[in-house]
Amino acid sequence: MINQNDKVIVKEIPTPLVKINQGFFIIVTVLALLLQSKYLVLFLFVTAISSLLFGPQANIAFRVAKPILAHRLFYAPTEAIEQQRFNQLIAVTCLGLSSLFFALSQPIIGWIWCGFVTAAGSFSLMGYCLGCAIYYPYKLWVNRSKTNFPLLLPFFDFIAGTGVFQPPFQMKPQPLMLMGLAHESIRTALDDIQKSLKTPSNIDLLVLTKKINDLNRFVLHHSHQEDLIMYPYIDKKSKGLTLAFEEEHKELHRLEVEVNLFINDPSHLNNNKSDFFILLERWCVFSNKHLRSEEAVLMPKIPKLLTYKESNQLVSNILSENQQEYLDFHLAYAFNGLHPGQRYNYVTILKEASSDTEFKLYEAVLKPLIPEKAWAADFGSGKTYR
Repeated sequence: MINQNDKVIVKEIPTPLVKINQGFFIIVTVLALLLQSKYLVLFLFVTAISSLLFGPQANIAFRVAKPILAHRLFYAPTEAIEQQRFNQLIAVTCLGLSSLFFALSQPIIGWIWCGFVTAAGSFSLMGYCLGCAIYYPYKLWVNRSKTNFPLLLPFFDFIAGTGVFQPPFQMKPQPLMLMGLAHESIRTALDDIQKSLKTPSNIDLLVLTKKINDLNRFVLHHSHQEDLIMYPYIDKKSKGLTLAFEEEHKELHRLEVEVNLFINDPSHLNNNKSDFFILLERWCVFSNKHLRSEEAVLMPKIPKLLTYKESNQLVSNILSENQQEYLDFHLAYAFNGLHPGQRYNYVTILKEASSDTEFKLYEAVLKPLIPEKAWAADFGSGKTYR
């Protein structure tokens, strides 16, 4: 059961893009200092505030770097956009004050404020986030102040980029990340099973077999989506790139058959628990190996092989493969296995790749799993990322 709190879905941003943005600030501010150019500072101020007002898609550094780093963004670690927005707001404030003091003919103070941005960006790239050190106490204060000072709510919304202040140009994840997110749900289930195998004496076989059956059902549908829809399409572009993964699917199926022989014969299972647990460990290890193999070899090539439009159409085709099974079981299972930022991307991809009628079907499954106000803020009222 999902813990329904305000963080069930959150926006996140790949860490490589965060680093690129920090590097962009450092380079421009250093150039400004070396050239003594207040116009470069003003330029950086305008570009920084544009991304605050209009969203990540308006960020110049992101627009330049995203196509270059596309192959690295599938499984890159992520950071909460709200926190990065807070850091960006600090930079905007410093750059705004710098420009103001330049306009007031106080260049020394102007360069000091500009230098703060250079220093903060440099510390962040070295692993110490000055903005984060301010952000966490700020969040504690916000949580207290929301009740005590309701008039400050618009101010908090502006800083977080929520409510009426939600920027219109959000980042769109690569559509085929949907399949990578399914991997994350599989991995979550595999890790849960492997964790239970560490203490075999405490295993409840009924609970364990229920987990295995659910995972098998999910994997079966996922592998059909890959074998029947995804792999053939990619092979047309790559001359057999997926053949090795199809062979791995066959080995996985063989292991699943062995596992099911135990599950379907309770007396045999009870008399041979240790053999069953050894088989389960082999199955989990090989499954994780297959996931890592696809993620390391196949996924990075997708942005090079397929355009965004082609990927989006492919995802639409994938979703149509046994759609009833997807609605009855696969969708909720996938969603439950993801962390908050991944859930946000999952729903965003569904919205992008679906017609309005289809998305209403997905919404009927997912909406009960998410706090109503969280759903309405990001995906309600006809909101779209197209």
